[in-house]
Amino acid sequence: MQKRIVDGDSGVGTRRGDMYLFAMAVRQVLRFAELALRVAPEDSRGLIGQAISAFEATAPDLKNIRDVLDHFDEYIMGTGRTYEAKTPEYWSENSLASVFVTTQMWAVATDGVYELHLSLAPEKYLVLDVLREAGAARTLADTVHKAFDE
Repeated sequence: MQKRIVDGDSGVGTRRGDMYLFAMAVRQVLRFAELALRVAPEDSRGLIGQAISAFEATAPDLKNIRDVLDHFDEYIMGTGRTYEAKTPEYWSENSLASVFVTTQMWAVATDGVYELHLSLAPEKYLVLDVLREAGAARTLADTVHKAFDE
């Protein structure tokens, strides 16, 4: 999926769709690592826990991005949990069909930067950096794999 996102021939729609799926997939890597932490041998838990912390520091918006994308209906109605300050009046000004148009979700793909930006309200948005998050996910998955191989 990362290859499709960075492919210069990918159109805007393809890139946005792939970034959406990428956000879901990378979040699953973190969820798997959290599960592995609970069932790993005691002597491996410290290593996995450190890897999870490093991943979360590298990808600080990932969980919130996944939440907004997966629970878009709640955010449209102003009941989403990511932000304390809800702005239902902002969402109610937009029709359901236009919520994720380019003003709410857009892809940046220039000069080696591949990001998904997701706006929850004017001047408030989350960012998923594809290259950074892909590297962090690989490192996390490799750490979990190593912990169970030893």
